[in-house]
Amino acid sequence: MTIKQRKILLFLVFFVISFILWFLNSLDQYYNTQIKIPIEFVNLPSNKFIKDGNYRELKLTINGYGYDIIKYTTKNKITALKINLSNIKLKPLSSNDTNSYYILSNELILPLSSQLSPKIKIIAIKPDTLYITFSEMISRHIKVKPDIHVTYAKQYINKGPIRIEPDKVLAKGPSYIIDTLKYIPTEHIELTGIDQDINQQIKLIAPEGVKILPHSVTLRIKVEEFTEVRMSVPIKTINVPRGYNLITFPNQVHVKFNVVKDYYNKIKPDYFTFVVDYKDIQTSPTDKLPVKMLHSPDIIFALSYFPHAVDYILEQKQQ
Repeated sequence: MTIKQRKILLFLVFFVISFILWFLNSLDQYYNTQIKIPIEFVNLPSNKFIKDGNYRELKLTINGYGYDIIKYTTKNKITALKINLSNIKLKPLSSNDTNSYYILSNELILPLSSQLSPKIKIIAIKPDTLYITFSEMISRHIKVKPDIHVTYAKQYINKGPIRIEPDKVLAKGPSYIIDTLKYIPTEHIELTGIDQDINQQIKLIAPEGVKILPHSVTLRIKVEEFTEVRMSVPIKTINVPRGYNLITFPNQVHVKFNVVKDYYNKIKPDYFTFVVDYKDIQTSPTDKLPVKMLHSPDIIFALSYFPHAVDYILEQKQQ
């Protein structure tokens, strides 16, 4: 280390020591200063909620020694001061309004001082008047809206609709919030590749200022395994004039569909109705007739069939 570097290092050491001594000496001095401190209203009137005037902090002019004041200058370490409305006489703004009041800040000096360090004195509070508007607390049953994304394992599907129990919850809060709520959402849930029934508790997300009962609901999903079925179904003819035969080539369609395994052996070809209609020859003459499906079982899904059109011959019956 060079002589110049040693001089710089020595200067920095003395500077730091001097700063520490100055800082410690300043903490031992008596000060008048202003601090911002968070507040919380407690013990509200029965069935009331603060709508307006919900002040989050006050500006206090205080005096005290530096070492007492310093702990109120770090916001994340400050505990909110509580304003107990049951111990304060609220002054109505008008005789006709039972929800709007004001508090003179000077009346808060004593109760707030008792929550600070004994050696700190509150000189003044800003704003000098706190205005508070109450809202009536009401309750209403509100529908639950699930925020759920579900995917099923291969060859599995849900059996019936996804259910939320209960599907409505009791929400309690200020009327100006409750009256606008259309639903209470659940937390977001991702369920991937499920192959068995789900019975799971999921939390509800309550809007700020609203209490809900219950706090969670049960998600119920029933799943079942399905399989693919292929079969041939005869094509029927309809609206054919008396004395004529309508013959199709081919005379059947090949059907493919999915069905749960419990019903695998219960689906028969006569549960389907596929037809060609003679009237289609008259309305739109062509070499082929469209094949129409008139009926299929309700318990199947993902149905497809082929062909969608067939060749035909219209022949007169022999007398």
